[in-house]
Amino acid sequence: MPTTTEEIPDGTLQDASDVQTTRTIRVPPGEFDRALERADEATRFELQDGVTYTTTRENPPRSDCVISGPTDENGEPTATIRYKGAGTHFILRGSVSGDFAIENVVVDYGEEWEGSAGFLIKAGGDILVDNVRFKGFNPTDGDGAADNLAVMATSPDGTVILRRIERTGPTNIVSHGHLDGDANEGCIWLGSKHQGDLYVVDSVFANCGTNAIYCSRTRGSTHFIRTRFENNNQASIRLGGGQRPATVRDCEFVIDTDNAHPDNRGEFINPHGPVLETKNTKEGVSSVPVTISNTEFLLLSAPEKSRLAFADGNVGPVTIENSRLRSEVEACRPFDALTNARWGTEPDDQSITFRNCSFSGAGTARVHGGRSVTVDGGCFSCPTSGIDTGTAAGSGCQRPQLDEETTAPDESTRPSTKSLVVTGTGTKTQYRIITTDDIWPTDDVEQWDTIKDGTITAWITDKGDTDTYDIAGDVESVELLQGDAEVTVEGDPVDDSSDGERDVPADAKTLELTFKTTVEYGFAVDGSIHDHPKSADVYEEGGQTYVHGYAQSGWSPVFKVTGASFPLVNLPDDTEILIDGEAYTPADLRGHNK
Repeated sequence: MPTTTEEIPDGTLQDASDVQTTRTIRVPPGEFDRALERADEATRFELQDGVTYTTTRENPPRSDCVISGPTDENGEPTATIRYKGAGTHFILRGSVSGDFAIENVVVDYGEEWEGSAGFLIKAGGDILVDNVRFKGFNPTDGDGAADNLAVMATSPDGTVILRRIERTGPTNIVSHGHLDGDANEGCIWLGSKHQGDLYVVDSVFANCGTNAIYCSRTRGSTHFIRTRFENNNQASIRLGGGQRPATVRDCEFVIDTDNAHPDNRGEFINPHGPVLETKNTKEGVSSVPVTISNTEFLLLSAPEKSRLAFADGNVGPVTIENSRLRSEVEACRPFDALTNARWGTEPDDQSITFRNCSFSGAGTARVHGGRSVTVDGGCFSCPTSGIDTGTAAGSGCQRPQLDEETTAPDESTRPSTKSLVVTGTGTKTQYRIITTDDIWPTDDVEQWDTIKDGTITAWITDKGDTDTYDIAGDVESVELLQGDAEVTVEGDPVDDSSDGERDVPADAKTLELTFKTTVEYGFAVDGSIHDHPKSADVYEEGGQTYVHGYAQSGWSPVFKVTGASFPLVNLPDDTEILIDGEAYTPADLRGHNK
């Protein structure tokens, strides 16, 4: 993807260390809520490596406050805040007079499809949210959905920077409220109380059931830089309102619903890329110029109401420059614009300018109703309506170039390779494998799996399924981000590098659990636990080792365990249990030796 030298302006809160604090609290394991009770203002809360904190109630935020977690060698956050509940939950909710920052945290609201968690903060100063991952199964409103980040700068001089934010689902996708009374919530929401500047940078938003980012009716400005949007129902971004121009640059918008997250529920209705619209009759909210530059748009599969980019009649002027747009579905438009406003009023300047853009594919690019369109260079090989392409009409237009597409190196320079095989164990698993050289996928690798710069990020599901790759170098690391799988190179097992200790005692036994329903589970042994799936929390207390986790129906997590008995067995009665291949029931384990 093209790069840009224009970044966030100097003088804004770009690093959590810039927040002036006078006290530091190293948060012990336990409830995150309790740590907040101990603090006055100007406090830095430091979370601990590998600790999962719980939160059970909403807390008022502290002004001039930092919540900071550690990271691993790859910069991934290693501390988690988990919401244990079934309703909408804001970990922090309220207003602060000064600055506020959150960095390096995983927010986990579970795998129960009930309840989710976020932050609702209004600040008189600046807000920074950096390197935060939202993990969990996104439910519907009726099951406790929440906007993950409702963060607003209430001063025109304030800035909100959201950097390295990730929410990728899966989601229980439903209609939009007016159809059957239930709906979804997105990741980021800003209302008219936001008067500052918003910057969303280096982030990923995918599989949202509704608008991933809603910021079209603010009184500030909105900017999006180097961010990827994929398969977001209704809209990836709603923008176009405020008091200062809005920009999108160096971003990617991908719609391919046939290959969306395999665990999504429901059906996509009308996924879009950016939707340019506002309600400019609201006090202090005006239609603002929108510029989209150096951005890639690609639609491969989608319902017929989908659009890669849409502009309502209430927004203008609109400029798209140095960008590539392609819809491979005839019924889905790469660009669609109306002249008459669906609500609000039309701005004085409704002009649309396409400068050095490439439009290709089967979908029709349309401007409906007669608003002014200027084509300044570029190429149009797709059908058009209401657009005079002039000398830009032609064939051979450039296809969008996406950073995350699965690509293989040139076959003509292919050296001798080794076979890397990932085999499913019955657990729905996401894995990341880093190698030292080129990778070639084979026919059993799915379209949603990605290969980039020697790194594979992919999913595998059913027991016995395989993903096979030919690799030129060696495996540097294997990380099971969710679930469990077997990895081999030329038939030799490769361990999950992310699970910590790898020296499994000779007397360790293999414990495999198979769940018939979606559950929260736990057990303890009077020995040790090794090679556990990354999705399970393992901790020692009182000479015993405890496991706590969530599992979906059909999952089969595997553990290596030592010891003589199970002091705690919190498993559904229908759980299938194998210990070194011998079958047990939960009743067998309770109070009995293995």
